[in-house]
Amino acid sequence: MSYSSQPYEIIIVGAGAFGLSTALHLLRQGVAPSAVLLLDSQPFPSIDAASNDTSRAVRVDYGDQFYVKLAQRTIKAWRDDPVFRPHYHECGRLHAAIPGDRHGTTVRKNLRALGIETTDLQSGKERGSLSERYPGLNGRMDRWDLYFTPVGGWAHPRDALIAGMAEYQRLGGEFIGDTHHGRVVGNIMQGGRVEGVRTADSSSRRASKVVYATGAFTHPSLLPGLNTQIHPTGFAVAHWRLTPEEQETWRNHPVVDLHHHGYFFPPDDTGLMKMGTGIMGFGHGSAQTKDARGKISAGVAVPRANSSLQASRHEDVGKIPAMAEQAIRWILEQMCPSLVKKAIFDTKVCWDGMTPDGGWIIDQHPDISGLYVAAGGSGHGFKFLPIVGEWIIETLGLLHKGDVANRLDENTKEEMRRKWAWGRPTNMEVHDPSVALQGRPVVDLETAMRTRGVDRRTPGVGAKL
Repeated sequence: MSYSSQPYEIIIVGAGAFGLSTALHLLRQGVAPSAVLLLDSQPFPSIDAASNDTSRAVRVDYGDQFYVKLAQRTIKAWRDDPVFRPHYHECGRLHAAIPGDRHGTTVRKNLRALGIETTDLQSGKERGSLSERYPGLNGRMDRWDLYFTPVGGWAHPRDALIAGMAEYQRLGGEFIGDTHHGRVVGNIMQGGRVEGVRTADSSSRRASKVVYATGAFTHPSLLPGLNTQIHPTGFAVAHWRLTPEEQETWRNHPVVDLHHHGYFFPPDDTGLMKMGTGIMGFGHGSAQTKDARGKISAGVAVPRANSSLQASRHEDVGKIPAMAEQAIRWILEQMCPSLVKKAIFDTKVCWDGMTPDGGWIIDQHPDISGLYVAAGGSGHGFKFLPIVGEWIIETLGLLHKGDVANRLDENTKEEMRRKWAWGRPTNMEVHDPSVALQGRPVVDLETAMRTRGVDRRTPGVGAKL
């Protein structure tokens, strides 16, 4: 295969949700396909991308009204965009929180202030109506804070990514995804500005603007001064399959989110269900960082790439720590005990870039002209796939004034720039990775994988994992 050596206007590194959406919306807004290059270190869809999965939540439930409003626009895009609409399932969402967790109170207040329907499920009568409507959810959940909203549901992320890439290429977009031609190993610098990237095949690809949308793999060597702004963190996911009879029971159930513990999805057409854990995250080693002036400081964890595990035929391919499986089965026991003994399969540790304050980083590098970042999805980036590229283009100013179809008012754009700014104080010099999980523990993955058969406390209030 031959690759063009022409200069581009914009190179986007990373073909996950942020990178692909940005590339697609550049072409949708009339940028010539020859001006844009999308690169990734893996064949598409990348096995390492957080968005390469079977189900992801699409929700409006946020403690910050800023994100509630963005999610409202996003759900409209899921409903209306013919590229993404087939991969979205609006089944509603059940929010659950164990006793003492007041997050749901704040969220309900935000949703109701914006006219979004919510139903409290606190009394015994209301709980009874819940189990009648959703017979699979027959756990006790005593004294839990529960509410339901019909707005939102889930999307099939892998299929949605594939549809987005097909549309990008239909419009003439160029994509290179492999470990040699697509893997970026360095920036081409001229003074204080970037002029392109170097790839692992020793090629130089020239562009006046380079955007790193590399998720958990956003590395300080390519973005000097990143420091502790993004913490690569792993989360365990697992699948199980329902029998035809069970599938009938679970028909039309909502997405269930047990706040800061885990979440699971209704079955797809084949009876496949998935759960992701949130009660703990996993780290893997650490790396030093260097700022634009050469100062070295302590770094953050390094993601344990699933592609590397597969390439080396590592014994941990397709496995999760025992403590993660225990957490999954505890959640099932509390909410749907009939599933607690299900055989799980297709397990993995999925990596995402978590920021200490939970906001994204979408900004120009402060010291290097033409260098940009759109990363730090923090576990809630994928749902914005159909539209986030528009916001990245406008926030970063990737197009010349007058060339972009401005869909955002100036106040919204200013709030985006403030909340997604590089170097905001809440993200700097945060060396404790648990801060990025709002106090939940981050366990060393290597240690956790080797720890099996140890008696542990049941995950719950006060449990230490």
